[in-house]
Amino acid sequence: MTAMYIIQVVLLWSLGLLVYRLGFRKLRLFSLSRYFLLILIPLGIVAPLFPNFWSVTSETNVVVWMEELVLGSSGFAVNSVSGSSEPAFDWALWMGMGILVYLAGVLYVVFRTFKSFGKLHSLKRNAEYIDRVEGVKIYAVSFPSSFSFFEKIYVPKSVVEDSKAYRTIVLHELVHVKEKHWVDKVWMFLCCSALWFFPWVYWIRNALEEVHEFSADYGVLKKVEKRYYFQLLLSRQMDVNYPSPLFVSPFFSNNLKNRIGMMATKIKNRTFHCALILFSTLLMWAFSSVDLESRDYHQISESGVFNDSIPEPTLSSSGELIYKVVDQMPRFPGCEDMEGSLEDKKNCADMKMLKWIYENIRYPEEASKEGLTGQVVVGFVVKSTGQMDEINILRDIGGGCGEEVVRVFEEMSREKVWTPGYQEGKAVHVKYLVPVRFALD
Repeated sequence: MTAMYIIQVVLLWSLGLLVYRLGFRKLRLFSLSRYFLLILIPLGIVAPLFPNFWSVTSETNVVVWMEELVLGSSGFAVNSVSGSSEPAFDWALWMGMGILVYLAGVLYVVFRTFKSFGKLHSLKRNAEYIDRVEGVKIYAVSFPSSFSFFEKIYVPKSVVEDSKAYRTIVLHELVHVKEKHWVDKVWMFLCCSALWFFPWVYWIRNALEEVHEFSADYGVLKKVEKRYYFQLLLSRQMDVNYPSPLFVSPFFSNNLKNRIGMMATKIKNRTFHCALILFSTLLMWAFSSVDLESRDYHQISESGVFNDSIPEPTLSSSGELIYKVVDQMPRFPGCEDMEGSLEDKKNCADMKMLKWIYENIRYPEEASKEGLTGQVVVGFVVKSTGQMDEINILRDIGGGCGEEVVRVFEEMSREKVWTPGYQEGKAVHVKYLVPVRFALD
């Protein structure tokens, strides 16, 4: 799980909440809001993993990217573009600690849930069956608030049976039961347990619970006068201390102000809210289809080919063809007599080259005094004769770092002759990039 992937997930969740808050919610599209919020969490997680499914794949500018050389005062390390060959610290230890913290969070969420279940079980055990409405059993409990739990409704013993308040409460809870809102609560419990460290998950859960209440309120208003319903809600607004917010659908809830505001106001600016939904949806598609981790360089495989789409060679200033990926990549001298495969020789040659660079490079005094750190990228061409040419800096951090890298590679070109690269059995020119990271310990 990389930082860029997490950013994509969070952006998709945030935009999804924006679509709900300023779009579906304003237009009273409660059913659509419900299903949209239910799929929002898995959509945010899965969509960034398949950017090519949503977008047209463009041609990638492939060049050979060597391992990164990290230059510091205590030695050098080689970091591969796709990973680290010499980790700077114990990844296993930190990963183990991270897993322990994650599991502790999961256990805490589960513990709180089972604790709430214990309170609910105590209420159910002392509940008294009093009625059945449309096939749903209704029980009286010694609790100040009414609520539905799975396929049953519980009302306070203080609410007189067959009174108008009783019938109104039952109408509200019947909507929760018939629309199976408890299924949504179980799903959100699983999401909150697995992703407890993301506040966006709780915001989505709260939005979904709000939709449940809006839907139930509008179901009641079809049969009950609006003024009376408002009075009933306000008269019992102190009865909001209901058991578990994960599985219980209460009649009196903490979002009472939003519920009354939703019922009391009319829909305005439909066109604006529809346009906002469309715009936010397009942004969600854009963020899910952009591969934030794509780069314009790739590590080559044993055969020298990264994928089936081999980039066409380019022309140098002198009109010669320069390849980016070839059948057999060039190799730094020193490993040609060793036994093993071409890949073994290539890995050995790369390490020897990076070691040679470290032994000859120096941290520029100006950069050291100014505390400059960062990555310098140098490009060069290994010609068909094995000579190095066209050495140039593609990225610099200043302080003389770029000049120092050029000095070292020009010295390399004078002292070393590479084994050239081959394409279809013919020696050719090949382009290389080498990153050198300057780091002060």
